[in-house]
Amino acid sequence: MSPAVSRHRIPPRRLFFSAYLADALLAAAWLWLLVARPVAERLRLALLALLPLVLLYGMLSLQTPSEVDVDDDGITLRAYGRAHRFRWAEVAGTIRLRAFLVRDRVFLRIGPFHPWRGRYWLLDRLDGWPALVEAIRRRAAVSDAQPA
Repeated sequence: MSPAVSRHRIPPRRLFFSAYLADALLAAAWLWLLVARPVAERLRLALLALLPLVLLYGMLSLQTPSEVDVDDDGITLRAYGRAHRFRWAEVAGTIRLRAFLVRDRVFLRIGPFHPWRGRYWLLDRLDGWPALVEAIRRRAAVSDAQPA
């Protein structure tokens, strides 16, 4: 790793509580609602089929990366043993960083629409989160200023 790379990770213990436990609680709440409340059989089957799809989509699209590397050439987002890499030159003008009322995360959108890539929640559990958000904001401002 060159010195120009800024690596931001969620420590393993915090990763369990921020990503995996949240998914497990979502699944448990969903299943509890199906069992505890009277629901039509077709709706019950649809919801039971939808839950694994929602969780699988989150994993495949790396919605909540556990590691983010920023360097002079681009940004790499990693989770679940997979990585998405974007070169700054290829995504110039398409980087959007949006803060929400929820203070522990920002939404990063990179590039044109693609169902499996380009939309990520960056959690404040990432080491050096303020520096990471600022680096991406600076890069987005630079890419917006460049002519298309």
